[in-house]
Formats: sequence, C-alpha cells, structure tokens
Amino acid sequence: MTLNATELEQVLKEISPLLRGGWIQKIQQPTDRTLVLDVRVPVQTHRLLISCQPDTARVHITTHSPVNPPTPPPFCQFLRAHVQGARIDDIRQIGNDRIVELEITGKEG
Repeated sequence: MTLNATELEQVLKEISPLLRGGWIQKIQQPTDRTLVLDVRVPVQTHRLLISCQPDTARVHITTHSPVNPPTPPPFCQFLRAHVQGARIDDIRQIGNDRIVELEITGKEG
C-alpha cells in the first residue's frame, strides 16, 4: 500500500521534528528502489526508510535493519560520496503531491 498525499503529510509532521538537524551517518540501498538513511540526532540514531517501489512507495522511521547486497550499488556509492555526513536542515512535502524534499547541507555546502 502506498501513502497518499494526506497520509504522507501526517508522516512528515511526525518525523520531520525528529530528523531536522540530524547528521546522515550511514546510507544503505537494500533494493534498487529503497534507501535507508541512519540519521544521528542528540542522544539517538533514527533509521529513515525511503521506498520508491511502485506498489509500496513510502517514507517512515524503522527499527528494521535491512539486508544489503555484498557490494553497494553505484547510486548508493554516489550518495555515500556526496551526501553521507550531511546535516538534514528540513524535510518537507512539495505542494499537495507525494513528493518529499530533503534539504541538506554537506561539507561543500
């Protein structure tokens, strides 16, 4: 089941305050359309799951540890090189669409 725009809005209201200001410590790509970001905030680390699967598109906090391929896919390697270590400044929904934008600040700005 995918999240509709209203459900996505509610999820973001819940997770944005938890993740805003946190640092992306680890990036995993367990499947071709799923990312998991470990985000460190004071006192704890949250695991943000982002799925772009057509039938289960969603974004939420999870406690599940994904099973990853032995070698990270090229997109995951790219994200690790350019996004890992960045700070999450904001997470927001674009308009009334099912599009989520992460505003981040990395080493290079």
